[in-house]
Amino acid sequence: MAQADGPDNVRALLCAMSARGSDLIVPVSTLAIQNELSRRESKVRATELLSQLSDLREVQRLSGGFWLPAPLRLITAEGLTLACSGLPTARLARQYGIKLQPIGVLRAIYDTPEPLLAPTYSLAEWLGSPNDSIKWSAGIISGAHWRPPYQLDELKIFRAWQSRARHRWLEQDEMLVNRTGVALAKIALRDGRAQYYLADVHRGMVERVHELPTDSDIARLMCALRFRDGDPVTVTASRANRPDELVITFEILPIPEAVFVRAIACSEVSESGFLRKAHIPTLMAAQTKALMDALGASTQGTWQ
Repeated sequence: MAQADGPDNVRALLCAMSARGSDLIVPVSTLAIQNELSRRESKVRATELLSQLSDLREVQRLSGGFWLPAPLRLITAEGLTLACSGLPTARLARQYGIKLQPIGVLRAIYDTPEPLLAPTYSLAEWLGSPNDSIKWSAGIISGAHWRPPYQLDELKIFRAWQSRARHRWLEQDEMLVNRTGVALAKIALRDGRAQYYLADVHRGMVERVHELPTDSDIARLMCALRFRDGDPVTVTASRANRPDELVITFEILPIPEAVFVRAIACSEVSESGFLRKAHIPTLMAAQTKALMDALGASTQGTWQ
């Protein structure tokens, strides 16, 4: 399983350096934490781990490269309770009288003498992802503000349906004449970025478009549209060499789900072409599968 000492070292330093007396907590800079890690001859990279802990809501990111530890919150996930806190594991267990099991970067509570008084969230709420990505995408489409596709001749259409074509982004003249419905589209900008749209297609022609905000969850829309059009994203699980691990293979995940997989992974997530592969603990199989099902993915293979 992924080593928990790196994140715990960062948690411990942040808590120690932010404490000023019994009641006062002050922000700590990335540089201060990295300097202390270097003084201890640690190879841990503070910036990377602080960003990951921030994605998991265990630390709070402030402006100017400063951080604060986050208070305890409980995350319920398919019969498992996770402790989300900026406290290092030993101190967290001692302070609340609980027993914890590290799972990658996360910590699971497996014994507590009495109920903990802390805010409780579902896994989806904690990650900031919708409970049902299909309904979420339907809401995006129903709320679209359409306009004619002026000056969008180079618009490319995302292929959410099955096809012999290997590429996902089609030129408009590659569209099948019988394709009708709402599709995802994009156009390349001069600075190398892309602007995304919803395109209302009728018989292979784009009749109107809705410009999507720059912070739109494009990967989640891709997954939902592929589910709708009968070519869902596939997430396959298989047994690993170790009995307490599974190997999952997947194409694309929205950021919250990708953050979760990376947090529980037993090793670095690897990439090969369009596919990504992660070793995850069997203990987290049910939680991972539930997230993928809510995404509209086709979960295949052995998830036990």
